[in-house]
Amino acid sequence: MGKSLAVDTVIQTYLLANRHNSSHLKVRCIEFIKHHSGRVIHTEAWKELCQNQPNLLAEMVNFSS
Repeated sequence: MGKSLAVDTVIQTYLLANRHNSSHLKVRCIEFIKHHSGRVIHTEAWKELCQNQPNLLAEMVNFSS
């Protein structure tokens, strides 16, 4: 699954990975988001994540630093 990440679905994949405690997939999603941030941050899923899941957003930021 990690090899088929896409800008339009990476946030949903990250949420599923979080729900199922798949740390490996979460890391892959964060790395993907980091490399494609210019496109990911313009998706509706990103906006919803920022509004509804600030704890997960903070987790991503902390991982990336």
